Amino acid sequence: MYVRVERAGYTAWESSAYTASVAMKELDADMIADLPSVAYTGQAIEPMPEVKFGSIVLVKDTDYTVSYENNTDIGLATVVITGKGNYTGTTTVKFAIYKRSTAISNGEQVPQASAKDLDQLYDDEKAYTEEDRQIETIGGSVNIELPLP
Repeated sequence: MYVRVERAGYTAWESSAYTASVAMKELDADMIADLPSVAYTGQAIEPMPEVKFGSIVLVKDTDYTVSYENNTDIGLATVVITGKGNYTGTTTVKFAIYKRSTAISNGEQVPQASAKDLDQLYDDEKAYTEEDRQIETIGGSVNIELPLP
């Protein structure tokens, strides 16, 4: 790259060539928006995560690629985001796949959610917080709530 300055009545000035380099940015979990829980469909579920660097929304297949793990059955699924282009590294975000059922309560249908392998939620600090762990340590009980669409 170089700079050229021109002004009427003056001789143009041109800089020497400079090389510009772009530092690679490491992807991290803070760049990925949380994903909502999704109802079981019997098909592979592939929610598209929003990936941002500050206020810049990154572009799938240009800035990162996406793959999925354990995304067909009820339980906890994983989205794997791998940097590409000016971005490097790999990070993950999890989402729950739940089976929607109904129960009758006072004549009304109340949606219920159930999921297998919920012990995996204990590893997810967003779903099962440090405060939840402290409550259980002193003998209390907690409910882990998953957002339903």
